[in-house]
Amino acid sequence: TRPVEETVTLLTDEQVRPIRENIDFGIRFFGASGIESGTDWTLEDLDEAFARWQRASDRLGYSDEFIIEVLGAMFGEYCAVQLNMRWIKLKDQGGTTLAVEGIEREFRAFPYQAIVKRIEDSEHGFFHNVFVFIKHQSQEARSRASMA
Repeated sequence: TRPVEETVTLLTDEQVRPIRENIDFGIRFFGASGIESGTDWTLEDLDEAFARWQRASDRLGYSDEFIIEVLGAMFGEYCAVQLNMRWIKLKDQGGTTLAVEGIEREFRAFPYQAIVKRIEDSEHGFFHNVFVFIKHQSQEARSRASMA
């Protein structure tokens, strides 16, 4: 497979701030879902809240877009903190998206797209498994220092 031409832009702290602010909305969404974990939320909380939202006949009053933005921010930030990653904007022939990539190692994750796919497939219980896969990628990825 030929490499895809892409442009990667590191997000500044100012650009990441609204992403991190969405975590507060996520914590409130958890409360509306009956999950009272506060700021000590886990991947299991993400999975349970998403499943409750999917199963609710009225989607608990939250739109797909809200869920994608808020839980995507939470999952991306969780990966960034746990796996030494940073937020980026990625542009290629398919469009532009936000993602997280390893700081010291060459690997990426697409938290928003992970949620879009599961909404489309009516799937839940994936956050933990996707995280385990990304963590494995982080361990197998080559060092950015070796690319210099």
